[in-house]
Amino acid sequence: MLLVFVAFAFGTGWFANTYYANRLTLNDSDAPDFPAAIEIEASPAGMTWDGQRFIFSNRVSPWGLVQITPLENGQYRKKSIPVVDDSELQQISFQGISWNGSSLIALTSGEWFQSTHKKIFVELDAQTHKIIKVIGAAPDYAHCLAWDGQNYWAGTRLHTADQDAETALYKFDRDLKLLVSFDSPGKGCQGMAWDGKYLWWGDIFDDTVTLLDIIHSASRPPAISHQYQHSIEQHSGIAFDGKDIWFGDVKNQQLKRLQQDLYFDWLGGNFSIKNPSHLAMLDKFDMYQTGKLDLDDLTEPLLQGKIKTTEIPGYIDTLRSRYSNDEIRQILVIVLDQISTESIRIVLKKELEALIDSGEINYHSDETVAVDSVKMMYFTATIENDNLVASWKVEVGDDIYSGLDAPRPQQIPDDYDFYTFVQYTITIRSAAMENAEEYEYDFFENEDIQKNVILLEDISPGEYEIVIEMNAQYYTFSSASHYNGNLTIKARY
Repeated sequence: MLLVFVAFAFGTGWFANTYYANRLTLNDSDAPDFPAAIEIEASPAGMTWDGQRFIFSNRVSPWGLVQITPLENGQYRKKSIPVVDDSELQQISFQGISWNGSSLIALTSGEWFQSTHKKIFVELDAQTHKIIKVIGAAPDYAHCLAWDGQNYWAGTRLHTADQDAETALYKFDRDLKLLVSFDSPGKGCQGMAWDGKYLWWGDIFDDTVTLLDIIHSASRPPAISHQYQHSIEQHSGIAFDGKDIWFGDVKNQQLKRLQQDLYFDWLGGNFSIKNPSHLAMLDKFDMYQTGKLDLDDLTEPLLQGKIKTTEIPGYIDTLRSRYSNDEIRQILVIVLDQISTESIRIVLKKELEALIDSGEINYHSDETVAVDSVKMMYFTATIENDNLVASWKVEVGDDIYSGLDAPRPQQIPDDYDFYTFVQYTITIRSAAMENAEEYEYDFFENEDIQKNVILLEDISPGEYEIVIEMNAQYYTFSSASHYNGNLTIKARY
């Protein structure tokens, strides 16, 4: 009986140790934009969500894939799955992976399969994760992959930021046949995901994530909705689990969850926060509002120069999206009374003057329009008979204007669906409004002037955000080019 008991106890202990050794926990993190993280003891490369778990390629031994399955109460289970070539018994790694609803599609090196192509697409079994099919060639520098329900998308990842090579955002059909290549938002795509609204492009060279609007990609190129510089030094892999966005952190071997309020802001079209310092200041302001932080502590980052001069407008814009002008004015006046750095004083004074309370808007730009851009030169508005009446002028750069009627370059195929245009959209949002108001303007001249346009009728008191998005498509001597820009004006009435 003793021997039986000892054997059973040993077996139970081994089972428990193995079971809990693969248990992971979601823990708090110090990063304001990624306040929660999972220690995964793996180095992610590309990541996807298959409806039940995260799946990513491991950049270190034993290579292959790793599954992270959510359990309950912030607990997760980890499972490593070696992927081995049956003929050569080589352990295979992947650079991008995506779940299409029934199987896993991945990017890997053609050398594993004696292919003449540098990169290839392969299909993996949904259960065993064995490679069951080599689909075909992929672009040489394709590194990340996402499925939007109809098409696959991939992005270029060059070896270095200064490498002289073409970059692109690729769109494929469901059979992985290349449909079209678009201008890419960066050179180092090391994470891509589709959340049902945006295509996410994570770039390793500048630690940014770009949100792309691809809804109308059948008729026009994807537009950049937002670009954010995050706090992860070496990210790899982005995944959407149906609720949250997750990033892989190579340096710290973690999966990090994007701050939920920040993600909800982006889904709602609020893009005022451009980097973690803006988010940190917003958190400080929240604490000040609730009495958990003194005013001196709130102004400390500005007084000590922790926020760069170039970041101040974004920081003020972040606060203006949430709080009244009176509250923000109080902060700026206190800082101006205490700070002596002239460059910061100039920026703060300019921001202070921009806090509008009368319902009058008087935006003017003294800068000339760049040859490859579209610019709002002025935007003025007043309240007349309870209506918001506005006048403005938009100018087009010389390169864009001359490119509207330019002939199609020989390098552009005749069947490439591309037409030239200049347009801008004015969107007005406010908590005082049930729905946003949107106005779209198209023109084919070098400027557009509008006078005394009624943008809102029966305007109610409140905070208003006026977002002006400017877009252009035009030909240069050798390519089809695009311009996307925006201007945000805040006003209080």
